[in-house]
Amino acid sequence: MAKKAAALFCAALCAAALAACRAEPPAGGFAASSQPAPSSNGSEILEGDASEAENPPQEAERSEEDQMALAAGKAVFDWIYPLDSALNSDIALIAVDMTAFDLSEDGKEDLLQYIEEQSGYPAREATAEQLGDEGLLNEDGFQNGILLTMSLSMEGEDRAAFSASKYSSSLGAVGTNNGTLKRDGDTWTIDAEQMDVWIS
Repeated sequence: MAKKAAALFCAALCAAALAACRAEPPAGGFAASSQPAPSSNGSEILEGDASEAENPPQEAERSEEDQMALAAGKAVFDWIYPLDSALNSDIALIAVDMTAFDLSEDGKEDLLQYIEEQSGYPAREATAEQLGDEGLLNEDGFQNGILLTMSLSMEGEDRAAFSASKYSSSLGAVGTNNGTLKRDGDTWTIDAEQMDVWIS
């Protein structure tokens, strides 16, 4: 009887231990805490980034006058740059003086970019005085570059007066002081018959 009672007691103890091993861990135990909870702040940031990507900031619209002046400036460059093409050789920079050019700052940046694309050389806005202060221009001329000076005065929607010059040295320059531009639709053309061209 004692042996039988001991056997029953061992069996009951083993059954209780087995039941305890099969039981699920309580909520909030190690298994649950091993996975970090997602950050609500991170989710908000991602949603904000996605919204900005779908709706990028809109650039300010250009005025019609600024668009016309930019188109006219491109036409002036297309005319002056090929003149006396020997001046364009062995250069590394095109400087553009737009002090008397009625064009917005954004428009000037666009014109400089256009000049770079058409010429293949870096372009920057600068006056002869600034180039002299930087040691790039002296009595012998513009070292490794040319200086374009352009002025523009709109005379209504379809006509503009301009002056333009291309300078390399005192013995290498070309330009006009009485140029006229005419517009046909979106295209500006030079009125060559009404213009005097000087060369030095």
